[in-house]
Amino acid sequence: MKDVRCACDKLVSKIEEDKIIIKCRHCKRFVVIQDRQITRVEYKNYRQSSETRVQRL
Repeated sequence: MKDVRCACDKLVSKIEEDKIIIKCRHCKRFVVIQDRQITRVEYKNYRQSSETRVQRL
């Protein structure tokens, strides 16, 4: 399982094989998104739309 972290180092989600696992910070339930061959996660800073960060998996 691989952690996906924000630029502030807070855990955003985990990736396990072909699943993205996100835990709701309010109710503590897990949201599981299934996809084939997740290769990267892209972050956008919506305050400054020109800034983009890419995390290769």
